[in-house]
Amino acid sequence: MSTEVLYRKRVATLTLRASAPLGRVAKLCEIVDCFCSAHEEFSPATIRNYAASLHFAVGEAEGDGEISADDAAACRVRLTLRPRPRPRSAEKRTSAKKAKSVQPQVLHAVCQKLRRRGRQDDRLLVHLLVQNITFGLRPCEYEGARIEELYLVVRSAKATNGRAPSETRELGLEDLGEQQLQSVKTLIADVERAANGNVAALIDRLGARLRRACKSLKVPVFSLYTTRHQAIATKKSTSSAEEVAAFAGHVSIYTAVKHYAPKGKAWKIDKTAKPSPRMVQLVQERKMDGECTPRF
Repeated sequence: MSTEVLYRKRVATLTLRASAPLGRVAKLCEIVDCFCSAHEEFSPATIRNYAASLHFAVGEAEGDGEISADDAAACRVRLTLRPRPRPRSAEKRTSAKKAKSVQPQVLHAVCQKLRRRGRQDDRLLVHLLVQNITFGLRPCEYEGARIEELYLVVRSAKATNGRAPSETRELGLEDLGEQQLQSVKTLIADVERAANGNVAALIDRLGARLRRACKSLKVPVFSLYTTRHQAIATKKSTSSAEEVAAFAGHVSIYTAVKHYAPKGKAWKIDKTAKPSPRMVQLVQERKMDGECTPRF
């Protein structure tokens, strides 16, 4: 998913929030004001993401002549007064409670359940779950992925503000058997076809099916994104901090430490793909001066 698509999706979310009490579609200035008034509701990272999205929307609206230069300037001034972040002591929300690891036997049981269902979405879901233990992608990143020589080339979904080493990342395929390589090619094509231009809706649909399968088996509920956490945890058990960051698409070696499952959740056998030497070098080159290697 491109950065602009992500920006528009976030602005749409804020638009719904601002419009609800008005009983009509909120104007852009009202959306900005609603966001800036939402004190102690969002994390610092969410505030940064929403602010960047609104800055983009203001610039786009001004460029298209939908708002005047004065209104655009007023919106930008208002955005300098961002809402206070949610306190660390506040109760964790649902997203913070989501599973960050999945045991092999649980994944196997869920995949068996989905295979027995046999529907097209179930087959695609199994495909994604199994392959993502190897590649650790954000689910939306399968859209637009391509195979070039011995690498899976992926557009990084979070490449803005220098958060990723580059716009794309490369994951090695040389250790994959011919059957799995063909399976990856099929998966990419199936995701493109099933998404039909709206990968976010596809991920939501598959996520709902996964939750139902977990609940019917009475196993801990996990998400498609959990397989990314699991892959990163397993990668930590066998790789350097720079290799883990390159694999995950992070420029900072600390992101995986802070936000992803720990090494203790790693699977015994590491089947994760190797980032290309170029990606690892980019992480090494862009490390902050004086940055120390973290402990996983």
